[in-house]
Amino acid sequence: MTNTVVLTQTALQFGAQTDGVASTNLSVSIYNEGTSTLTFGSSNAFAITGANAADFAISNNNCGSTLGAGGGCTVYVMFTPSIVGTEMATLQITDGAPGSPQQVLLLGVGQASTQNLEFEYSSLTFGPTNIGATTSQVGMYLSNIGTATVTLTNFAIAGANAGDFAISTNNCGTTLTAGNYCYVYITFSPTAVGARNATLQVTDTATGSPQTVSLFGTGQTPVQAVTLEYSSLTFPAQTVGTTSSQQLDYIYNTGNEAISFSSFNISGTNASEFAISNNGCGSSVAAGSYCYVYVTFTPAGTGLRSATLQITDTATGSPQVISLFGTGQ
Repeated sequence: MTNTVVLTQTALQFGAQTDGVASTNLSVSIYNEGTSTLTFGSSNAFAITGANAADFAISNNNCGSTLGAGGGCTVYVMFTPSIVGTEMATLQITDGAPGSPQQVLLLGVGQASTQNLEFEYSSLTFGPTNIGATTSQVGMYLSNIGTATVTLTNFAIAGANAGDFAISTNNCGTTLTAGNYCYVYITFSPTAVGARNATLQVTDTATGSPQTVSLFGTGQTPVQAVTLEYSSLTFPAQTVGTTSSQQLDYIYNTGNEAISFSSFNISGTNASEFAISNNGCGSSVAAGSYCYVYVTFTPAGTGLRSATLQITDTATGSPQVISLFGTGQ
């Protein structure tokens, strides 16, 4: 009957670990490949020795006092450095097998605790925005690129035009652990024309606090302006009592603010002979966009017929006017 011990690892390497912070567990498994039960020598059969033994610890051990033939068990070790630099120790396993004690080298590197934060952007620039309007929110990540948790004490906007910018969303909480990130969203609501600027400031325990992001935007005067594709629509000769094909006119919002429509009316000498057959404008049209109106002609008499399509809206020069002409035959 023999005892033969096989270890799955002869060294456990923990790598760099922040001083005072415990590592994740690393493990070594022990297999009895002999034909008889393996007995671990004493209550101190599993021990850590060596120069930096105090910084390594057995966090879990399911081996018990004996290990049957063909059986296996596992020992878990963690590393909590107390100094900066390379540390080493030895896990010793005392048992009844040849070569006892079995040894596993333990290696780790202690590194200084650092608190460093980094914003995704150093500045945010908002495009021209109407006075009184609010932009969509723009977000950025705040990352903890240090080795220790950072405490976040305050998020504020300061500077010449601080009131024109706002933190709309902030999921950062009060702490940010090493290697993680959170995000902050900003909106811009100019109160005056021209360049506007401020600074997002984050007060925290990281190096260089407060962390800052420059905020820029431009305020502009709201303008509501309309341009018509055609100032008039002329229908070809149409048999009295029949309806023409429809004609189209586009209405363009050439300002920087949405335009609201209150009415589309046909008036004038022969108003009843013209009709709006399709109106794609709805109640408003966004800045830089357009809509359309279709008109038909049904002459009630012969000769030249005329009317006016009037579009009442919030744009300069309202109502907008499209002259309508047709000939009855």
